[in-house]
Amino acid sequence: MPIFMRYMSRLFAARFALILGGLVMLVLLLDVMAQSSEIISGAEGVAGLWRYGWLRLPLIASKLIPFSVLIAALLTLITLTRYHEMVVMIGAGVSQLKLILAFLPLALVIAGGHFWIDDRA
Repeated sequence: MPIFMRYMSRLFAARFALILGGLVMLVLLLDVMAQSSEIISGAEGVAGLWRYGWLRLPLIASKLIPFSVLIAALLTLITLTRYHEMVVMIGAGVSQLKLILAFLPLALVIAGGHFWIDDRA
């Protein structure tokens, strides 16, 4: 079973990282663009945009982690269904509960990271 859990975790982690990175960059870009006139008029000038983006990054990432986990889990399960891997897994004797529990180790790591970001930021 460890090979199965590693496979599911790898699929889930790749999708989670890609989705979280893309969403964070999009929201951060929109936030910096919305505040750019006030930031540039300050003492730091254009360098203040980088500082503002860097300081807002943890808050934006914290808000988007739950959505990214949900979307990544759905995309992983959809991909498994699309390529008939879900049928093979169930046919090999993996119950639906074990299939969902295969996401648990990585989900706990993400939850710990989310808690740490919320606590520190």
